[in-house]
Amino acid sequence: MITALSLSILIAGGSFAYASTRVAARAAIYETWGGSLMIVGLSLAGVGLTLFR
Repeated sequence: MITALSLSILIAGGSFAYASTRVAARAAIYETWGGSLMIVGLSLAGVGLTLFR
């Protein structure tokens, strides 16, 4: 469950990061959300690794 949630958050973060290159007017907002979601997704992946050890 944690893996699926982490993967979906990472995909959403990557989508926001990609959108920041396409829409110049909202690039700062998309970069902020994309980076934040990437950090949360990687943190969840790290938590999942320690739970299954």
